[in-house]
Amino acid sequence: MQIRPQLCAKDLRPFSFVEKDGFLQLAQQLLNIGQQYGKVDVRDVIPTAQSVSNHVNDVYDKLIERLKNEISNVSYFGFTCDYWTHDTFKTKYLSITAQYIKDKEINTRVLCTINTSNKRAITTKKEIKSIVEVFFDNLFYISI
Repeated sequence: MQIRPQLCAKDLRPFSFVEKDGFLQLAQQLLNIGQQYGKVDVRDVIPTAQSVSNHVNDVYDKLIERLKNEISNVSYFGFTCDYWTHDTFKTKYLSITAQYIKDKEINTRVLCTINTSNKRAITTKKEIKSIVEVFFDNLFYISI
């Protein structure tokens, strides 16, 4: 299938992009539409960027609720912070990841990636606390 390398090259995506769940779900949905309706112009099926943008908050809210549900009975967590800077735009970001054990398995979930102003400890603590409070109503203590 020549389309996969072309897709990656044209859209500057890694080769592994075609193995990711999001791409596979989209491809499966398109195959199902083709099977049900026959030959269809892809522009009639694929939503516009504006349409996708309009639904991002709904998808985000559902994912947050699902994660809250998943971790509701977990007692102990570890949090990891990673600062990084976008090479082109020189924008600074902070990613916050939670690690926990549930059903005898280690789980890791990225809670968020936010634009940040600096890497000072007091700023880091404040940003971590504000993000973690979204997920945990009874947050007791954060130590940096």
